Amino acid sequence: MKKIAILSGWTSSERDVALRSAEFFEKYINKDFDFYDFPTDLEKFLKNKDSYDLAVPVFHWQYWEDGKIFAFLEILGIKTTFSPYETHAIWLNKYVTNELVSKLWVWVPAQFLYKWKLELENFPFIVKPNRWWSSMYTYKVENKDEFDEKIKYIKANTTDDILVQEFVEAEEYSVSIVAWEVLPIMKVQKEKWEFFDYENKYSNSPKIKETWPEIEPSLESSLAFQAKKVYNFFNCRWYARVDFLVRWEDIFFLEINTIPGMTEWSIVPKSWAKTGRSFEELIETIINN
Repeated sequence: MKKIAILSGWTSSERDVALRSAEFFEKYINKDFDFYDFPTDLEKFLKNKDSYDLAVPVFHWQYWEDGKIFAFLEILGIKTTFSPYETHAIWLNKYVTNELVSKLWVWVPAQFLYKWKLELENFPFIVKPNRWWSSMYTYKVENKDEFDEKIKYIKANTTDDILVQEFVEAEEYSVSIVAWEVLPIMKVQKEKWEFFDYENKYSNSPKIKETWPEIEPSLESSLAFQAKKVYNFFNCRWYARVDFLVRWEDIFFLEINTIPGMTEWSIVPKSWAKTGRSFEELIETIINN
């Protein structure tokens, strides 16, 4: 294998997160590599692109999570880690993803896209942007006044469609998959309604406790089966994380993340470490898959 190009940076609000994930690859990779900070190093990368067998794009936010970087690299004829560009583009649209997952006989919370003022019943609901900003602007609303307030606030701070979902009071599980292997399943330990916001996903001292308990075998098998069903349907490659809500015996799809965080405090590396393997072996598995 020739050298590997690690691409990261960009100008979005999640630049710091992307750089931290890129540092994880740099720290544990056992192959010769060059690092490029986009967009500053874009011209330099294009000049040297024929030197690389593989590119590892480690970005978040627009142009990256929506698959554009992967389409760009495919046009250049450079193999990449992560899933194909169309997988990212579909996944980023939460409403469309949920509709597709429901066709797989996997339950999803009832949902609709907010278009105009309407009368709602059966509170609470979850409201959040449909594509971007969900870490920063996801809310549980208990009544009509809260609903109108949060809708107005999301519209004022984003340019996205707004997704409204049934609130499912349930336990949350994350299923990490690397090279089609289901890793130990993470369960969120929480005392009240919380969600994985920016701090909880990327901090080394999150407010929500992640646990890897012994899961009842039938539930563990069901979660693994449904996660792999979603993973395969969307043609995911290398690795991804599929999140579920579990209420009694009912399993609801929550989301699939095709570019999950990759730091020592991120869920996928932690799940991998639970198997007794090193981070070096994780990176080796990803780049050689």
